[in-house]
Amino acid sequence: MAKLRVEFTNVGGARGRLGGQVDLREAEPVGSVTLDVGTSATSVGTQPAVPTGRGTVFAELLAVDAPIYVDIAAVPDPTVEPRLLLLPGRSQRVHVVAGQTISAVVSTSDLPFASDPCAVLLTDRSGSVAAAGAAQQACAANSSRKILLVANPDAANAFWFRTDGAASAGAGSLQVGPGGAFIFDKVVPSGAVSILGPVSGQPFTVKEA
Repeated sequence: MAKLRVEFTNVGGARGRLGGQVDLREAEPVGSVTLDVGTSATSVGTQPAVPTGRGTVFAELLAVDAPIYVDIAAVPDPTVEPRLLLLPGRSQRVHVVAGQTISAVVSTSDLPFASDPCAVLLTDRSGSVAAAGAAQQACAANSSRKILLVANPDAANAFWFRTDGAASAGAGSLQVGPGGAFIFDKVVPSGAVSILGPVSGQPFTVKEA
């Protein structure tokens, strides 16, 4: 179960005081709620309602611990477009009106961009060149790969690698010089990693998650 924090604020409204009227200062709080969000949309009766009689009201939305889709309407449905995508730790301010309610659902797929960095456990595929000048597989193809690191710990010799076929010392392969590294963490190749080095026994570092 994820959590959605909702803070309602008023801008430019008014309230009574000693028989008179005074303007509310900007971002005057008028209500708040922390909503438990699951894989089913928030049901009618538990949807937070926009406060009435408060002038211009905004909702400050914050996904606390998971990506969440949100819809704000008279009859909200966060399972279809158009809707808001909230990523953990990134608040979003939205103008709302009386009569609207808020419904949310946890996003489990269809994310249009990556969320904030998180800790992962890398699997080590490192090794050494078995035969000079011959391509060898460092790790198999992985369609769920999220990170790929290829590094050269050798102080004197380069090597080549490729993820869409057998590595060669030429066009189509990437050269990693002594002490160099490639890190793929946004657009990550899913193919098998092939290595070719000029010296038998030279080390290479390959890690994936």
